[in-house]
Parts: sequence; structure tokens; C-alpha cells
Amino acid sequence: MAAGKRLDLRNVFAPHHTCNGIMRRLVLRLLRRVRAWSAGPNLCMAFAGDAAPCSELPDGYALATAPISDAAWAQLLSAGGELGPWDALRLHTEMALLVPETQVFLTGVDAQPVACAGVYERDPESWEIGWIAVHPEHRRRGLGEAVTGLALQRAVELLPRAILLYTQDHRLGAIRLYLRLGFEPALRHRSHRRRWRAISKSLPREVAAHVVSSLQVN
Repeated sequence: MAAGKRLDLRNVFAPHHTCNGIMRRLVLRLLRRVRAWSAGPNLCMAFAGDAAPCSELPDGYALATAPISDAAWAQLLSAGGELGPWDALRLHTEMALLVPETQVFLTGVDAQPVACAGVYERDPESWEIGWIAVHPEHRRRGLGEAVTGLALQRAVELLPRAILLYTQDHRLGAIRLYLRLGFEPALRHRSHRRRWRAISKSLPREVAAHVVSSLQVN
């Protein structure tokens, strides 16, 4: 390859060939994981309030009252792609950490789950709001804020502990949502302060000022 030219995976793996297409997706997935690993662990946010804000459900959606099948749950978690692929094994592994009676599902008119979140116990000193997902076809309707708020309400009702959640640097919409709900940056890794300062430059001025102020307290 000539000096100064970047490798173009489209030339290495022809997209019209099924086998090559699969290999191309695997390589791209590996590259994303390498980039994520090199950037440092996910950002951590801690709930700074005393009580969870009230969550109103958008019109046309309801809190699930009937059991949701494992297949439908895994499909919802996989739908957006941000949380990686899900199957029965991965789902059951995570369910072992789920605090009983804290999983929240929101359903649409067809009673199928379109948003979810739950409270997980990964260590004895904190609760984690985890695996927050909204189906791509139902985004930008307030479901993410509603389902996260409902899971937060369940976490607040548990024994008093720090309430955490984790997110990624590029998910600015989710970060703004979590800040609205009362979460603040929690510096759990040496890279976090630098990364939060970089993120603040892409946030609205008042929100960015709040983020920078919280970094000074940590």
C-alpha cells in the first residue's frame, strides 16, 4: 500500500459477497471495541438527588403489566446496536444481577416492549441503573427519560446506596437526559475528568457550566 494512504475496508471486503460482508462487519466491530478500550472505561454518573423526579409516560405508551418474554427483551436490547448483540446466555447472565421487582418495560399499542431499564447490583455499595434501551422506531418521544426515571424511582426505594449509571462519551443526548434526572459526573477513572471537560464543550452553556462545576467538587 502506498505511503500515506489509509486502509479502506470497502476495498478489502467486497460488500456484495456474503462471506466477505460478514468478515467486514466482524472487523469493524473489533475496531470499535479497540477504540473504546483505548479511550478508557465507560463514563460513570451518580444520582445527586434525594428523591427521583416524577416520570410521565408519553401518550400511546404504558407500563407493562404482563410478563415480557426473554426473546422480546433480548431483541429490544439488540435493536439499537449500542448495547451489542444479545442472546439468551447473555440475558440470563445479566438477570442474575438484576434486583428483584426493579425491571421496567414500556409497551406500545401492540403490547410489545419498546423501552426498558432496571436496577442491578454489581457491588455491595451501589445500585446501578442499567441496560437502558429504547427501540429505534420509538426514539425522540420521551421514552428514555420515562423509563430511566421509573427505574430510578425503584432504586431510591431500596436500601440507601449510591445510585450509578454508565454511558459513553458520544451519547450526548443520553448524557443530557441523565443530567436532567439529577445525575452528575462521577470520576471513577483517571481519564474521566479530561473526557468530561471535552464533553462539556458540546453541551448547552448552562448544562456545561454545571458539569464543570461538579468536576471541581469531585
